[in-house]
Amino acid sequence: MGKCAYIHKEILVGEESYDPEHDGSNTCQFEDLNGEVVEIDFYEVDGLHFCEFHCPLTDDKNNFTEKASWSKERKEEFSNKIKVIAQDDGKRVFHGHVDFSGTVFNVPLELDEREHSGYPNFSYCTFHEKVDLSYCHFKNDVDFRGAVFNEEVTFYQTRFDHGIDFMFCTFKENLILQFSLKSNFKDIEDRELIKSIDFRESKFFKQAKFDNRKFKGHSDFTECIFHKTPLSAFFKVVVIIRLLIKRLLYLDLSEPLQLAHSS
Repeated sequence: MGKCAYIHKEILVGEESYDPEHDGSNTCQFEDLNGEVVEIDFYEVDGLHFCEFHCPLTDDKNNFTEKASWSKERKEEFSNKIKVIAQDDGKRVFHGHVDFSGTVFNVPLELDEREHSGYPNFSYCTFHEKVDLSYCHFKNDVDFRGAVFNEEVTFYQTRFDHGIDFMFCTFKENLILQFSLKSNFKDIEDRELIKSIDFRESKFFKQAKFDNRKFKGHSDFTECIFHKTPLSAFFKVVVIIRLLIKRLLYLDLSEPLQLAHSS
């Protein structure tokens, strides 16, 4: 068995849009790695076969799959495979870049103190455990579009040289954005700044902390829904060029319901 039912979605690779359905290779991106980079297991869910990366935790009737009952040892094995792929530097991964898109993470994602020179893709992933990308250095754009975060997300002193895409994301727990500081990266002052960050149409169910972050370029929070984050969170952001916060919906019952139209 070596065919995953996952259908690869359109992604952005650098400045170029790549549509697998029209450009080819719309199948699971991990298939080419099987036996070359890591050994991949396959599971049957609802009559379809999925690789261990794209295998869901529940079937169409909401019954738990085999992946949902993995042992501690099996989860550690899965975590090690994730790290091996991340460290492959895109040499043998989909479209020349590290691509975890669509992966169902039932283990914490921790790539701390890793340098990434490609265009890491985590679009449409589902994270059932914590995400901690502290101390990572991303030299190009990072894509989290459409991802679902069920646990806390932390970017502590994370260094982004380019943009971050968080469009259409769902954050069910806290989001902590404490990007790289000059005290840690003294070479270039702009390392403290974020060139662009996009949260359009994302949902935040717990706290989102943006304290004293400097957004150098285009920053978009249009049509976001915040359940707990107060509007004052944005007053602590230092805007260098442009910050869009149109049509924000706040659902924090401890404060008067408000619909923001400022930009």
